[in-house]
Amino acid sequence: GMTLRGCIEDALGRATPRQAEAFRLYCGIGCEPHTLEAVGAHLAVTRERARQLRDSVWTKAVERHPEVLSAYGRLAEELEGRSAPLTAADMAFADTWFAGMENAPGLLDFVLDKASGGDLHSWTLDGKVIISRCKREKWLAIRSAAKELLEGASARNLTKGQAW
Repeated sequence: GMTLRGCIEDALGRATPRQAEAFRLYCGIGCEPHTLEAVGAHLAVTRERARQLRDSVWTKAVERHPEVLSAYGRLAEELEGRSAPLTAADMAFADTWFAGMENAPGLLDFVLDKASGGDLHSWTLDGKVIISRCKREKWLAIRSAAKELLEGASARNLTKGQAW
């Protein structure tokens, strides 16, 4: 069978050059991920047209390789009850269908967002691509709040038990 990355590459090969370029720019394939506004500016189209071009590649992938939608189910199982982050590298080791996605965080995030209806996300944490139910911005806010609480407790000489 084909890997997830292979399914996407196949869809890109079937797309028009503008569709493929919009998708590659948005997902950061061969570059940093771009916003839809930046993709639109690059292609001299509106943000909405850039989204349509990008999404046409996803539609081709789903039509030709419906298994791309199984990304959510495959990952949800792995995420259940975890205390440590699930890295894309760990996932690729556990399920070779994800091979190559650890080097494509923007693409992985796009696929997860589409396949999970916005429930799963992927982003870089301490140099590793992780898969989470939490968006990067929310994670950073939580981490920052926790750090402030711990620093405050430390400043008041509270023990760990008293801090919680």
